[in-house]
Order: sequence, then C-alpha cells, then structure tokens
Amino acid sequence: MARKPTRAASPPHTSWQIERGGVHLKKEFEQITRSAREGITKVVGIGPLVLFSTATRDAWVLDVEDKLACCLARDGASLGVDFEESDERFSIRWQAGFEIHGEAFVLLEDGPRVRTILGYPTEAIASTIKLLHDRGQR
Repeated sequence: MARKPTRAASPPHTSWQIERGGVHLKKEFEQITRSAREGITKVVGIGPLVLFSTATRDAWVLDVEDKLACCLARDGASLGVDFEESDERFSIRWQAGFEIHGEAFVLLEDGPRVRTILGYPTEAIASTIKLLHDRGQR
C-alpha cells in the first residue's frame, strides 16, 4: 500500500544561519536557473539545501530538513522568489512541501492540492538529500 502524503500547514518563511565558505545563494540560484533554461539536468547540495534543474527546463530549491520547496524557474522562465541573503543568514518564503516517492516528485501545496510531477531527477535528488543527512550526522 502506498504511503499517503502528509499535509503540513502553510509553508513558512524560514531563516538559516550558514557558514559561507564562498557560497552566495543568489549566484547559485542564478546558475541553477541558467541550467534549467538550457535544459541541463543538475543536482547540487549546499548546506541544508538541494538545488536542481531539469531537462524540462524547471529549477527548484529544496529545504531537506523541513521538506519544503520553492520553484525558481518553470519552462525556462525565471520566477520571482521571496528570498533574502546576508553575510550570515538567508531566508526563503517556501511555496510548498515536497516528498519523493520513487520517480514521483510530489508537491503538497496550500489547500488540499497535491501535485505529482514525473520526469524529474528524483534518484539524484534523493541521493543528494541522503548525502547531506549523512554529513549532518557526523
């Protein structure tokens, strides 16, 4: 029997403190959006985040701790994202919760809406999430 997706309250505006290490999220968002526009599939783990682009020209940022998602680009077009970044912190207004079920990328949006997307690099996303969790356990 398939596990039914759980529904969280409205996605929050979360804030994380990060060690920079030369990483600027705005630039990372621009690069993953550029990859999406070019139809390049890419998955990148940065701190508590996974960024990915798809051959279908979409780009997303995921919060792996709280299972939240924000779409950066759809069909190659960059979307406006409520995002702030300083030298020590960043914050993002998340659009939905997410789950990965095999080849399905499942979005848990406001209200009763659940959307399933096929064709995303879910295996690579899940592997990157596992890698980030394993690093956090050490």
